[in-house]
Amino acid sequence: MVKQTSVLVEYDNLFRPIMINRLNKINRLTIGVPFGGASQSWESYWANQTEVLFFGLYSEISGGQMPNKKTGSSDYLTVAGSAGSETYQCPNTAPYIAADTDYIWFKTDETQRTVTTAELIGYDLQRTPVKYQDASPNEIVAIIILNAAVTGTKRDCLFRDMWLPILWDNDLNGYGHVKDNRIGQQLWTPEAVATFIDTFTDDDDTLLSEHTPDTANFTWSQDNDDYKISGNKAVAVYSDDVAIAYFNEDDNNGDMSVTLEIPDGDYFAGLAIRYKTSAQHFRVVIRRASSGTPEIRIYKYATVLTSVEVSHSPGDGVLRCVTSGAYITVYWKGVKVIDRYETDGSYIDEDDDGIISYLGSTYSPVKFDNLQIV
Repeated sequence: MVKQTSVLVEYDNLFRPIMINRLNKINRLTIGVPFGGASQSWESYWANQTEVLFFGLYSEISGGQMPNKKTGSSDYLTVAGSAGSETYQCPNTAPYIAADTDYIWFKTDETQRTVTTAELIGYDLQRTPVKYQDASPNEIVAIIILNAAVTGTKRDCLFRDMWLPILWDNDLNGYGHVKDNRIGQQLWTPEAVATFIDTFTDDDDTLLSEHTPDTANFTWSQDNDDYKISGNKAVAVYSDDVAIAYFNEDDNNGDMSVTLEIPDGDYFAGLAIRYKTSAQHFRVVIRRASSGTPEIRIYKYATVLTSVEVSHSPGDGVLRCVTSGAYITVYWKGVKVIDRYETDGSYIDEDDDGIISYLGSTYSPVKFDNLQIV
């Protein structure tokens, strides 16, 4: 009998958090003050806490706005999209920027982000606790943005009232909830800040050498023929030679990507990396010749170092190249296609990068958009 009792005690201790969680589900409309002390609803409680900057309910979204229920506040989250896949933006003001230590609402350079439903329910955001259903499809119930951490008994209230996962802050809490979309803590990784961006927004026929990129401290230079703006995209002026436009001030150990609008036909276009001269640089391009199969190639100037066939039809595709030391890694449409270790280190310290096209009588123009370096 003693042995049996011991086993039952161990079993009870192991599953106590889950049993408490089930009891919480029965009592979801109980008070939000520390465990039963007053007649205040959980909504009223959190609307009056000093640590709360924003408190909103999904059920109160109207006209693209989730109103702030925090007492004395009149701001709101801007909401768009369809049910279950909404996007949210918080006010772009200093208090919200300061509160967002998760860097989910703002990037690390304080530029505003558009936050998705998937992000809000998929990560344990320490300053943005999100109340959402335990089981799929995990509908959002409420969103809080904190300007300070809550501790002690109030922390337990937060777990209970916001149905937070039991390991939301990597510390098991018996007042939390078991979630079907993850087991352990999942922290958000702040979005990297691009050091160079150009969306090629300008008047048609503006030469790239006369165009100011979105990151205004950069300027474009040209090698051989220039590019011009067409429909807020960059396209090479007809050329019998390779057309390269490049810029400097890059540390050259980054992640460079560009969207390419591929024509129906043959084409040759991509990125010029570690550019020193017209005859000393790497080329990372997508190429289709003689109506054959498209392929991604890495050149050292005009010498092909490696290539791989890819699938593509006319339309947009993102070409991405990550350089780190002697490594050149290439992605096409989000899939890694080449991982190259280039033993010739003579280009590693070059600071210029750019875009490259070849036309002549063989290839059709490719349009460039959304160029950035992280």
